[in-house]
Amino acid sequence: MNDRGSAPANEVDERQVETPSANWLANKKVWIAALSAVLILVLILGLILIPRGSDDQEAMPESNSVEKSEGDTSVVLDSDGDGILDVVEVAGWKTEAGATYATDPKLADTDGDGLNDSEEAGAEVSEGVYKGVANPLKSDSDDDGLDDKTELAGGMTLDGRAFTLDPQRADTDADQLSDLDEVDYGTHPNLADTDGDGLDDFYELYVIGTDALSLDTDGDSYDDAFEDANRASRELDPQFPDVQVTKTEWATDVAQGVLFGDLMEKDTVPFFIGMLSVGALGFIPIIGGGLSSVADIRDAIAALVKQDYVTCGIALVGIIPFAGDAVALGKKVEKFIARAPHLAPQVAGVISRAPKFTDDTKEFLLKKVWGQSWDHLISEGSTKASLIRLSNDGRTNITFLSKIIKERPGHKKGRSVSPMKDGRDGEEWLKKNIQTKSGAVSSQKVLKTDGCVQVCNSSNRRFDVFADGIAHESKVGYTTLTESIKKQIESDAYLMKTGQIDGAQWHFFPSEIAQSGRLGPSEPLLDLLDQHGIKYTIHLPK
Repeated sequence: MNDRGSAPANEVDERQVETPSANWLANKKVWIAALSAVLILVLILGLILIPRGSDDQEAMPESNSVEKSEGDTSVVLDSDGDGILDVVEVAGWKTEAGATYATDPKLADTDGDGLNDSEEAGAEVSEGVYKGVANPLKSDSDDDGLDDKTELAGGMTLDGRAFTLDPQRADTDADQLSDLDEVDYGTHPNLADTDGDGLDDFYELYVIGTDALSLDTDGDSYDDAFEDANRASRELDPQFPDVQVTKTEWATDVAQGVLFGDLMEKDTVPFFIGMLSVGALGFIPIIGGGLSSVADIRDAIAALVKQDYVTCGIALVGIIPFAGDAVALGKKVEKFIARAPHLAPQVAGVISRAPKFTDDTKEFLLKKVWGQSWDHLISEGSTKASLIRLSNDGRTNITFLSKIIKERPGHKKGRSVSPMKDGRDGEEWLKKNIQTKSGAVSSQKVLKTDGCVQVCNSSNRRFDVFADGIAHESKVGYTTLTESIKKQIESDAYLMKTGQIDGAQWHFFPSEIAQSGRLGPSEPLLDLLDQHGIKYTIHLPK
């Protein structure tokens, strides 16, 4: 009898009689794993055993490709990976402005300017038409001296404002200064009036010589635009500090000069005007009537002055006639200049503007002001008429110019020239007249200065003319040491020190501004040129 609960002897337990194959098939996970292993083994063996082909078999080019359409096995290539398909580069792609450029499908940067063709194309605005950021066939699309990559990277103005440029516009802000000029001066190439004083950058830098980064170049509390607009009416000048006084104060000094003459020593230009008027008192009605106190004369003169405020009064010299012969007047001039030599330019202005003086009388009296300097400048190529004109605005110091030519170690003799309209005239004169050994003259030469950004121009220095290794710079009119000018000088010194140029020479030309032949650098500017061994030339007016 079988044990209780056991199967009959002739019955077989199915779990005990399962075959190995049945167990394998039952375990699906094991089956899948085994099949995967077999497939991997087959693939490995296939890679090892399949022949690679002959060495001279042409290799497939490495390129980007895309399927044209389902079932079409042909591909469209972008061989250089610049984002523009080969077929488009070869046929030429168009810009919004209507230009067509056929670029090299094997060069991502066809013109080698550091921007790939896709960057220069810009966004695709419609099929086959791109925005057109720059010319992919020219490293400097607008020929302004700045490569396209530099223009798109942008820079900083001298007062710390960031900007970017349009590589297809040589003058981005249309102010007559090229973008390169603005980088050279540190002004804002996207703003026609960098300092917002109402005068555009070209006019300030190339015509009147003021600082395009400052509202008030001379720091006298009158902004540049106001002074420029009131040169004649109020005798203001944006390059020279002006102190204005009331017409009563001015008339008082004139009256004292009229009444006391040589008996009183007072070092003001109105007093000097009064000194020259002694003997011509009949022009004042109240004096003709018998009154001759300072107050009487003052009030009579003040009544002739239209403005409430005046400066040194050169512009008013026409309302007061001078008396005496040239010799007598000459003695008064000599005596006044001996005790107030710092007023020589203003005194010269009074004489050159006096309406009743002949040119011979003016020359005689101006020689009393300038002494040997007058004859020296004549011998250097100037003329009597041009020196009278140079004295006309009461600002130019003839003696200082003479000393530059005669005594300064950095001065190189140059030809006299006619007064020029603006800085462009100076640049053109250099192009036509610089003498070279090789005969090769390059204009608008550009060199990198990014190795001395702390004291130099931010990235580039532009020279008006480059010849025989010497960089030539033109300045028309009176030039002061503004921050822009200082950066240019430091850039020249850096380029000389690093051997990129053999030397530099600055040329100062007379200007037509303010009806005078205004000319020359300020003394601090000259000192900096001498400090760095940079040569300079004063081109006298003829």
